[in-house]
Amino acid sequence: VSTQSTGVDRIMMFISEKSGSLVTVNLVYSLDPAGTDVIISYPCLDSVRETLCGLLVNLKMGILNCAVEWLDPDNRLLQEERIDGILNLNPSYTERVEHYSTVLKDALAQVEEYCQEREWLCEIRCFVRTWVSVEKYKGAKAAYIQEVLEKLQFWSGHVDAMVTEFDTSNNLLHITCSALYSALQPALGEIYQSLVDMVLSEFATRGAYLIEETKSKHQFLHQMLKSQKAEVSSFAEYAKTLSSVKLNTDELLGEKDYIKSLYGILQKLQIDNPLMAEIDKRLHLQWELYLMVLHDGETFINKEAPAMLQGLDEQIKTLEIEAELILRKISQPDSAFCNPETNHNRIMPLVKESTKKIADLKDTMTKFSDWKFSITNNYHNLQKIQLVQTKVTARHDVWNTLKTVCDTVEAWQSAKFSEFDTGAAADLIREWLQIADYLKSILPEKDKILAKLEKDIEDISKFIPTLMQLSSESVKPHHWQEIHICMGEMYDAKQELLLSHLITNKLLQNKEVISRICGQALTEFTLEQSMLELEQYWEAREFTLRKISIPKANPNSKTRKGGTESVFILDSEDNIVRQIDDHQVLLQSILASPYVVDLHPRAETWLALLQQLHVIMHVWPVCHTNWIYLTRVHVEGKMEVLGEDDMQMFLEMDRDYRQLLIVTWEDPLVMSLFGRKSLSNVRELQGDKLIVRLEVLQRYQETLMSKLESSVQQSREELPRLHFLSDDELLSALTSADSIAVAKHVTAACFPNILDITVEPRMDDKDPPKITHIHGKGGEVVPLIYPVPLSSSLVTWLAQLQAVVVETLHNMMHYSLLNIEHTELKCGTLKRLLGSSHLQNDPYSECGAHTEYIEKEGNLSTWLSDYPYQCLLTTHSVVFTMKLNQWLERKISYADMTAWLQNSHNALVVTLRELNPNNPLSGRKNAAIQAVLLQYLAQRDRINVLRGVEELSQSSFAVLATPRFQVTCHHGRFDWLSANLPAALSKKRPRVDITVSQLTAEMSYDYEYLGRYPRLVISPVTERVHYSPVLCVDTTA
Repeated sequence: VSTQSTGVDRIMMFISEKSGSLVTVNLVYSLDPAGTDVIISYPCLDSVRETLCGLLVNLKMGILNCAVEWLDPDNRLLQEERIDGILNLNPSYTERVEHYSTVLKDALAQVEEYCQEREWLCEIRCFVRTWVSVEKYKGAKAAYIQEVLEKLQFWSGHVDAMVTEFDTSNNLLHITCSALYSALQPALGEIYQSLVDMVLSEFATRGAYLIEETKSKHQFLHQMLKSQKAEVSSFAEYAKTLSSVKLNTDELLGEKDYIKSLYGILQKLQIDNPLMAEIDKRLHLQWELYLMVLHDGETFINKEAPAMLQGLDEQIKTLEIEAELILRKISQPDSAFCNPETNHNRIMPLVKESTKKIADLKDTMTKFSDWKFSITNNYHNLQKIQLVQTKVTARHDVWNTLKTVCDTVEAWQSAKFSEFDTGAAADLIREWLQIADYLKSILPEKDKILAKLEKDIEDISKFIPTLMQLSSESVKPHHWQEIHICMGEMYDAKQELLLSHLITNKLLQNKEVISRICGQALTEFTLEQSMLELEQYWEAREFTLRKISIPKANPNSKTRKGGTESVFILDSEDNIVRQIDDHQVLLQSILASPYVVDLHPRAETWLALLQQLHVIMHVWPVCHTNWIYLTRVHVEGKMEVLGEDDMQMFLEMDRDYRQLLIVTWEDPLVMSLFGRKSLSNVRELQGDKLIVRLEVLQRYQETLMSKLESSVQQSREELPRLHFLSDDELLSALTSADSIAVAKHVTAACFPNILDITVEPRMDDKDPPKITHIHGKGGEVVPLIYPVPLSSSLVTWLAQLQAVVVETLHNMMHYSLLNIEHTELKCGTLKRLLGSSHLQNDPYSECGAHTEYIEKEGNLSTWLSDYPYQCLLTTHSVVFTMKLNQWLERKISYADMTAWLQNSHNALVVTLRELNPNNPLSGRKNAAIQAVLLQYLAQRDRINVLRGVEELSQSSFAVLATPRFQVTCHHGRFDWLSANLPAALSKKRPRVDITVSQLTAEMSYDYEYLGRYPRLVISPVTERVHYSPVLCVDTTA
């Protein structure tokens, strides 16, 4: 095929004839990617590209189909692969593909060029798209409206002339713009017509309104001008109206010019409407008439104004003279208006009449001033008439205030003093004084009426302070008696006291004495109020009790609890005690006051009551606290440590105190303790009797608590470890010593390093529970050499446990010392030191004790898993000390010492590597090896330090500062240990003692169980830290 070019051209022409039809492209409007601007786009461009790609695919497939038919139809896949390679090398094929690409690019370039030339369509489309209505153009400038209309005409012409269809030069694409045209042309026509209609409507509406407005103003002004008379009021009204119309003329003129511009737009648009010309003609005519009537009015005003103003000024001057005459009349010193002897009731009508005349003159002159402003646009100066009115009004006010003062004082004279409001009177006098101060700035300096007013106010104000003191509720009849005596008058408490009896010179003369009596009365009243508040407080004060539920004691139950019962407890008694103290101080201050008078008996009575209540509230809370504690001890069964007599004492005390609380709940008033019978005979115990009863109850409680404390202290003296328990815990343990739960708790509290114990439960009633193992930190479990039976005596079995633990650790320690000689850590001399026959065999086998630990052959791994943590470390320290002594005594060399240390280290490391993670003992061995290794590192460092010491000996400080563990062997044990061991272990046995030496201190190893305790890394700092406690322990011992 590749060699027959004519065949290829024939195939290509066939494909071209089949797929060479034109593609139609529709141009439309759309938004840019930002969604803001309008652009011209052709969304069918994708279909154009697909068509061209289809041409190429059809070309290739046509060639393949022909070639396969000619060559080998049965092996199509192979032929397609071969022909693909052939076509890519065929120049005719590649040229045809390049030709199709060029055709497409040329066609698209012509479309892009056409769109760029028609970009002005986007502006039109954007205008049409954002168009809403003609409302925003109403009232707009005529030039702007005309510009928009011309632009619409221009756009419409261009759109009509636009080419709507064309083909690309290579006839590949057919471009149609009908969508662009149809989206613009109808809309432009509608917008243009609506704007024209709006202009026409605005012209008609505004023109008709302006014609009617100017017509009505013309008619109104013309009618007013025709009806003018030779009167100032009418002339001023016309002038005012004409001025307001002239102010509105500029606005009407602007409206007229706008209507004229709208008419010009319609003429340019060549709109022929007979109504338009008619409106324009009528508007022009009516405007001329409006301007003519304004001109006539101004001419009339300018002609008549001088005469009118002259007459108006003459009337104003006449009124001013009349006002001056009135002022002169009421201000003459010798007139009745300025004579203080004149009766105020007779003069007041004349003053009111003068004040009214001046007010009328002021109103008339104000009206004349307004007329003058309407004519000349300037007001007349009214300051003169205002000053006259102020002075006349002041004269009226001074007489009116004087009349008020006289009438008020006269009314006070006949009033009852008990109904007299001194506060309101003082406020009224302050108001009068303010009026007098104001009038002083207006009236003449030596005005007699004002002087009389001030004198009258001053005379009555002198009595007010004393009257206010006498009106206090603290002034009692005996105080009034003293006041009347000092005034030289008789006092009758039954007779109503009038104010006229007090407003006299005698009151002023004795003002100081009366003030002293009133001050004394106020002090007495204050004390009485304090006393009354105290009485009211205690009359209403109640004891606050709360009802709670507590477990009820049941001796027949194992838990000693039988349900619940309700009891009452005191609440917030501290508030009562504080209030008693405060009120006692108050009563003592009342009794010490010289003004106590009648309150003395009441104060003494209450002071005695509060002192008694203070004693009660001192005893009662203590008694209540003790009762709550003993009740809880009884409910929990801890009272069983006491005898039968003590139990009976508690029950009687509990019954009496509960009965007292019940009565207090039913009648909680505090005062019931002193003066009232209650619902029960117990309430008859009031005052001193109640105090005696509470003291008796308190003595019973203290006796019981003392015995309980004695029992606790005795147990602690017998076994000091019990100090680790609180009183409550120890009482519970003493009453339930054989309980397994109590045994676990007590053991963990008294032995700090024992976390738990294994207890073998009882098999029958005769066989008690027995402690067989102790549990330490890190899961360490140590079997006891002899089981410790639990008993009802806490001290007995706990002391026995302590002794068995010590004996167990001692037994483990000396077997650990024996068996280390079978391991890689042996020193060679320890076996000989402990080589006596009584240590070679189990010293406890004959008594049937626990015999798990015996001397046996084994390796280092076995030794590490057999013994407790502390035995391993102590044994290793003993071996190190023996090796150290051999080196110091020159029995071995430094090389032998370091070789032993290195062998020990290697053996420990090998054992650590050989641990099986699946073996339960691996964790314990791992911890033990790490602890021994840590101790080995400290020993190695110590040897290196000692090597650097010159003239090394046993007395060198470096040697003395090294902890040394010495072993001694003897027969016997401590007395306290033998006394507390079980009978089976009481026989004297061989004992291996370990002495720990450091510096000058020597301490015996006490075999206290330590468990898997954490070890510090030994450094020079931690060594110095150890020196202080070691020396302190040695000094204390």
